[in-house]
Amino acid sequence: MADALSSFWQSLLDLTSQVVIPDWAALVGLLPVFFVLLVLGPLVTLLAFLWLVYIVRRPRPTIEFDEGPWPIQPDLEGRLEPPLAEPYCPDHGLAYRAGMVRCPLDGSILLFRCPKCRLARPAGVPRCGNCGLVAVPGRALRPLAPVSPPPGGAALA
Repeated sequence: MADALSSFWQSLLDLTSQVVIPDWAALVGLLPVFFVLLVLGPLVTLLAFLWLVYIVRRPRPTIEFDEGPWPIQPDLEGRLEPPLAEPYCPDHGLAYRAGMVRCPLDGSILLFRCPKCRLARPAGVPRCGNCGLVAVPGRALRPLAPVSPPPGGAALA
């Protein structure tokens, strides 16, 4: 019984001596690992956290919708070129937001240029009298086929 107790006590002392009196050569070899874990790890974590805070709190761009009216831009020859598929007033040279039918300045009926045949018609009329395209101002237009060939000619189509 005394031998068992003494062998247990000796094994406990050997285990304690390994912890209390470590192998310094092995610990010096582990210095790069400790440096990465205890210095670089927290720095990378802090940088990732600060990046996340910036992403969440960064200034957002503001979007302002132009509700119109806006002036119609002249073409190269100086003539006013009314926009396609938007109501416009030829008397005042102003284009308005989609869905308007009357000019708010004088109450005249706005015109709407057909995106297919480019013929002007009153903005309240849903169907073009020339080509038959149903294009209501205020509704998104989805062209089924391009009106003109693609840039570069028909060979690219």
